Amino acid sequence: MKKTILLSIILAVTTFTLFSQTKQESIKELIHLMQTDSIMNKTFKNIMPLLMKQISTELKDSSRLAITKEFMNSMFLSGKEISKKIMDEDISGLYDKY
Repeated sequence: MKKTILLSIILAVTTFTLFSQTKQESIKELIHLMQTDSIMNKTFKNIMPLLMKQISTELKDSSRLAITKEFMNSMFLSGKEISKKIMDEDISGLYDKY
């Protein structure tokens, strides 16, 4: 009797774990099919030149302009990495929760 109960519990936990992993994979596939990563990349690609143009008109000192542009490039790269992490990990968890 104890073996049957133990086997049932193990089977239930295994089934639940497999179902949970499959659901997470399905959510990630849905997010990929919605092309959210492509939209995010296009947004970053379109915003960067506009900001650089605005910075160029406001800063007249060439050395400050070069430093600012380098800083902005590094900030955008960091922003893209963070956004990708959010899309890959956090959004699927929120989608699953709600």
